[in-house]
Amino acid sequence: MELHLVNIKAAHNGDVGLALDDSTGLAALGFLIEEMSGNETASPASWKTLTDNLASITLKDHSADIAAGLSLDDLLSGVDRTKYYRYHGSLTTPTCNEAVVWTVFKESIKVSKDLIDLFSTMVHVGNSTSSELMTLNFRGVQPAQPVTTQASGSSKTCFSLGLLALCLLIWSA
Repeated sequence: MELHLVNIKAAHNGDVGLALDDSTGLAALGFLIEEMSGNETASPASWKTLTDNLASITLKDHSADIAAGLSLDDLLSGVDRTKYYRYHGSLTTPTCNEAVVWTVFKESIKVSKDLIDLFSTMVHVGNSTSSELMTLNFRGVQPAQPVTTQASGSSKTCFSLGLLALCLLIWSA
């Protein structure tokens, strides 16, 4: 599973149209989420708080008010945010505008399997419960992009074949 935090460039004053016309108009932070291993303790309490609200947002365009006290910092617990990959890319949803500077963090967020499973068993992609569940929703391979990584204070660039995963494999060795 992935968590994307999409932000608009301050110079665009909240105007999404302007941001979509700018190749660096949006910044997205990407975090991979993976199942905790058997020797790790329980998920951060923040993920339990977040998933407790899923019943209110099972359909497209639904929203829920989350009680004060839940922060992004809590959800990103344990992730070293100084180690990442960066590349120019696009939105992951239609119209897939090439207007995003992506930062994908090397370390994943660890969450228990039961909480991860709630996202794929409760959340639908459409406006009705008959629409498909939010599973296997990804784009195909895109053209090659230069990918920059931060490691030990230096910057390295590799050229992937459109798969950030390829770069991840190269640099994790």
